[in-house]
Amino acid sequence: MRISNSAEMRPPKGQAYAWYRDAVQEVPLSGMLVARQLARLCGDDSEVSVPWRSLADAVGRKDEAGRTRAFTERGAQVLTEAGWLRVETTGEKRGAVTTFYLM
Repeated sequence: MRISNSAEMRPPKGQAYAWYRDAVQEVPLSGMLVARQLARLCGDDSEVSVPWRSLADAVGRKDEAGRTRAFTERGAQVLTEAGWLRVETTGEKRGAVTTFYLM
């Protein structure tokens, strides 16, 4: 068995770790995996701007239809509906910037 040491597999640290620890208790798997990567990316901050595709690659899971971005978007939606996350997207298509705010 090969153990990966990639950044995506490392646990969150810093201020965002407390948010992650609390948020994962209330959401399904998709929300847990998205929360882990957002907390890892935020570190000591409470917001991060990252393209959806990059976040989906970091989460690394697919839905039943084999779509990674749809799985990630569903996880973010679950976190948003539960009050743990706010998502803002400015711009359109390839020029869009998405900012995730930990609540």
